[in-house]
Amino acid sequence: MKLSIVLSTDEAETAFNVLRLADFALKQGDQVKLFLLGKGAEFDQIQDPKFDVSDQAKTFLTDGGTILACGTSSSSATPADRSCARCQR
Repeated sequence: MKLSIVLSTDEAETAFNVLRLADFALKQGDQVKLFLLGKGAEFDQIQDPKFDVSDQAKTFLTDGGTILACGTSSSSATPADRSCARCQR
């Protein structure tokens, strides 16, 4: 099965569990893509001792997952790039 998951938060526990679900689906033989939107595009900056989001993301990628991000939501986008009405933060 093909599975697409949207992550739109930078809340540690939620992001961690989204990545756990995505990795679980990969291990069940599914094709999984994770799309980062809004605050979710900055998930790599989450630091929480209880929920190691960075390690969970590395596991997901190592297991064959794909991570995509909204260009207007990423921290590297200029303020002018962030003017997309569908992608306001």
